[in-house]
Amino acid sequence: MKKSLFFLLALLLSVAAFESCKKNDNNDAVIATAEDLSANEDYTEQIDLDADIAVEERGGGGCPTVTFAQPEGTWPNTITIDFGTSCTRPDGRVLSGKLIVNQTAEIRTPGAVRTITHDNFFVDGTQVEGTRTWTNNGQNTDGQWSYTKVATDMKLT
Repeated sequence: MKKSLFFLLALLLSVAAFESCKKNDNNDAVIATAEDLSANEDYTEQIDLDADIAVEERGGGGCPTVTFAQPEGTWPNTITIDFGTSCTRPDGRVLSGKLIVNQTAEIRTPGAVRTITHDNFFVDGTQVEGTRTWTNNGQNTDGQWSYTKVATDMKLT
């Protein structure tokens, strides 16, 4: 009895192991690890910080080069943040490429929308692609500012 139970258990484990090794033909499946999600959040925060510095502080000195399509303070506006081929930030991160920021109003204005697209943009050698949009929802019922952030086709390579 013990031998047949052991044999049955071994057979079931073998089948389970074989099934788990099958190739997944579903090319639409996306598997993200906790490390992937953490890296994405890290890059997102870096990009948000650099966009804020560029738009609000006009680059903060040195690199990147910040160019406004309309005079500063005019809305809507398109702001190009160009990190060139290598721009080392104060925190030691190396950025390159461009962030293109389309903004409808000053970001502290309720209803303002900021859309960030990436043009051959890299953080520490990792390419960041896609579009992210911030929307200022105004103050909630507790008087706290609320923002919605949506990422579209984000990809780290």
